[in-house]
This record gives sequence, structure tokens and C-alpha cells, in this order.
Amino acid sequence: MRLACPGLTAAFSAGVTILAPNQLLASVAHEQFVQTQLAAGLETWPAPQIFSVNAWLSACWQEARYAGADVPTLLSPAQERAVWEQLIQSEHPLLFDPRQAVSTAIAATRIIGGWSIPSEGESWHNSSDTRHFQSLLRLLRKRAKSEGWITRSDLWPYLRQWMDEPWWPYHNVTLAGFPYLPPALQHVPKTKVLPIAIKAPRKAPLYICETLPEEVEQAARWARHEVERKPQGSIGILVGDLATHKHLVARTFRSVFYSGSPLGLPEEPIYHLTVPERLNDHPLVASALLLLQLALPRIPIADAGAILRTPFLAGATDEQSQRASADLQLRRHRDLDVTLTDLERSSVGCPRLSEAWSAVRRVLSAGTKSRHSADWSEFIGSLLAALGWPGNGALNTYEQQIIGDWKASLSDLAALGFVGQALSYGEAIAQLQSALESRSWQTGHVSSPVQILDASAAYGLEFAASTVCNVSEETWPPTFRPSPFLPLALQRGLLASESELREKKTAALFAAPKTIAFASCP
Repeated sequence: MRLACPGLTAAFSAGVTILAPNQLLASVAHEQFVQTQLAAGLETWPAPQIFSVNAWLSACWQEARYAGADVPTLLSPAQERAVWEQLIQSEHPLLFDPRQAVSTAIAATRIIGGWSIPSEGESWHNSSDTRHFQSLLRLLRKRAKSEGWITRSDLWPYLRQWMDEPWWPYHNVTLAGFPYLPPALQHVPKTKVLPIAIKAPRKAPLYICETLPEEVEQAARWARHEVERKPQGSIGILVGDLATHKHLVARTFRSVFYSGSPLGLPEEPIYHLTVPERLNDHPLVASALLLLQLALPRIPIADAGAILRTPFLAGATDEQSQRASADLQLRRHRDLDVTLTDLERSSVGCPRLSEAWSAVRRVLSAGTKSRHSADWSEFIGSLLAALGWPGNGALNTYEQQIIGDWKASLSDLAALGFVGQALSYGEAIAQLQSALESRSWQTGHVSSPVQILDASAAYGLEFAASTVCNVSEETWPPTFRPSPFLPLALQRGLLASESELREKKTAALFAAPKTIAFASCP
């Protein structure tokens, strides 16, 4: 998989700063850079300056802070979300879905920053949604100013000032993989834009299937055949509405590629599923959240049984049979929920687990009254350490990365004390889950031979061969929905750019030298 920008190799040689519109394309560009260096016979090289737009904004802010510029403290994504939650709960306590409102509000601020949309004017008064959002945005900016904070979307005006400073390090910037140029980037000096070169679409053979699962299975089998025929090739699996069907796709590709492997996926799977899974849903992290229920007065019986059987506790392998018996003993009482004392009584035949219960008691002796988020972060870490999480088994590189993301989420929780007040234990767990939701994990890597992408994400990428499935009148072309929190008149430039992009995305689906398509007609 490569970026479809012919001048990218020359940009690598020139040593310029390369910006990509999102993290996926930035990762592809970085991998392409590495392969270019290896092909030149190099063994070491300076780290390239390849960023997504969001990462570049953070890097610019860091450079300004190092230079001693008078710039506010940049809120992390978790901190920004927490501030929005506080504002919305305060101003609209009866809102039906405050979490979705927070996500929509943050997305709207990203559009305001990237498209240089004014946050004042008559057009904001045309609907109640835009008026309410404008009021919330004013409150957020007022609080940020008084506290010395700044959000990522509000960095753009500062950026224009920093570009004239002698310490500014990004004098030559190349934009790669952008389907269109947001107005905010047009102010970056000495910017070179590498246009996306999509080859003319080719006629692709069409295979009719009866159902979508059959489509996906045929695509997986075709991909495996191509990998076996040409292991070094780059294969794209382009699936319409992949986010909705990601579990079907993941299950099918695992079955086709690793049907004979009883231990699950290897560390470096052949395929890369680019639609991320929430970190909360990974077994390691899900087990940690499960174990945190031990600090509650009562635990649902199903969760208590899962705690006894989880493989991520110290001694789980050695005491597997005894802990299964403890689970059976616990259920014989037919209680709907149990206490830590009940767990202790049922597991007296598990010496290692009994030791863990004693350590848990010592951690809980400090109580679970309201604390600041940093104290809760330390408490959670101590509780899991007392239980021996994540167990005694050796972790592979992939699992070590998941543990690293978990620890980073605990750090996000601790950092919320910068913008929040004391929390109850339940509120702390909710904030931790929110921090976990902002992180994700994926199967595979951008260097994997098979890349599974949403069909709408194929624009800007090129493959040696590809297959298209689940693309129909219902799923294609992808529809772009304007933000309900922003005046429609102020989004016309974005809407026009997205409308033009739809035709280009369709052409990109069939641009690979070898492409086939599957369709289901039930």
C-alpha cells in the first residue's frame, strides 16, 4: 500500500516536513519512507518529519513552548472532552444523550478551526442548535482564557503568528494525500501540495453472491490466494460501510487465514483491519475494568464468576480447576449479586487467589470516598497490582502495546484533575472508560500485505490488486452529513469539496491494476 502521490519520494530526499490529512495516511507515508531508505541500502537514517494534521498542531505548540512563547496550556483530548462534558451537563442537564452531544461539539470545533469558520455573525441565529452551540463555545473559550488553556482547534490563529517567528522550524511543508485543501492550511508559507494521482478506473469482473457473509468470505479467499501467489504484493480489501460489518469481516478473515491456528492471531497478522476497535473491548482491558468492580459494595453474580475465571489474574493457570469449582460454589447460593467476602469464602481452596484477596483488602482499607482523579488513578493501579493483573503469562509485543495504552489512559485520568474537581469512584471509572474510548487497537500494521479498509478510505492509496465488496446503491457513494451545530451557510465550502470528492472516490475503487468486485443479490 502506497500513497498515490508521485512526488513523495523526491520529498523524502529533500527532507521537508510532510503533512497527511489523518493518521492512517501519515503511517502509510512513514512506512513508504522506511522502504525507500532500505531500498537505498541504508541501515540508519534521521527520523523523518511526517505528521498527521492533528499531530503537527501539537508539535507546533510544543515548539512554541520550548521557544518561550506566551502560549496557553494545550488541553489533551481527554481534558477537552471533560471540559465539554462539564459545560453541557451544567447548561443542559436534561439532555437525552450528552455523550453524543460532546462528540458532535468537538467535531464542530475541528471544522471551525480547519475551515476558518467565524464563530460570530448573523448566520448563527438561524437555528436553536447553532445558537446553543455558539453559547457553549463562548463559555468554553471564556473559561479556557481565565484558566490559561487552549483547545487544539483554537491553535490555528496562533499558528499564523508563530510562522513569522525566528524559531519556527517548519519552513518547507509538503502536503500529501489531501483530497482538498482546508483553508487553514493555505496560510502555511512555502507549502507544496502533492496532488493525488488516481489512475483511470478499469473494468473489473463482477461475481454475484447470495449474501454479504458470502461476499466477505470470497474476498478473503481471493486475498489469501493472491498472498500465496505473490507474498510481496499489496492487496486492498475495500468494504462499503466497514464500521458496521467489522466483526463479520474480522471473524471471516481470521477463519480463512488462520483456520488451523488454535492460539489465535500471531503478533504480525497477514492482514491489517484499519477500522479500529475500542481499547475497552480488548480482552486485557476488559478484564481490568471487570476487576475494578471489586471496589464496589456488591458485584453482579455473572461478573463475579468472570473474575474467578479470568486468565489475567496471578496464578490463574495453576489454579484453573480450583477457581472453576469456586465459581460453581458461588452460584449455588443463587444470589443476584455478591460481595468480596462471598468471593473469599468460595475460593478458600485457591491459595494464590486468597493471597490476592488479602492484598485487595489492604488497598481498599483507604476507602473509596471522593478523591481527585490523580488519586483515583493511583488507586486503580494499586488495586490491579494487588490482583497480579495482567497475570503470569508472557506478553507478546502486541499485548505489551495494549498495556502501554492502558497506562496512558490512567495518565489521562490523572490529568483530568487539571480541569476537574473531586470525583466519586463511579465517576472516576466513567472518566477512565471515556479515556479508553479515545484510544483504539487494530489487527495488523500498515506494512501487512493485506489491507482491509472502508471503501471510502481508498482515495489517495494505491494497491497492486484489490477487491471491492458491499458497495451498492444503499452504501455508495458515501454521504457526508454537515455538522448540525454549525450554520449550513458557513459549511458550503466543505460541502462542495465533499460533493466533488464523491466521484473521485468512486474512480479510486477500481484504479488498481487487478481489481475484482463482489456483490450480493439476495
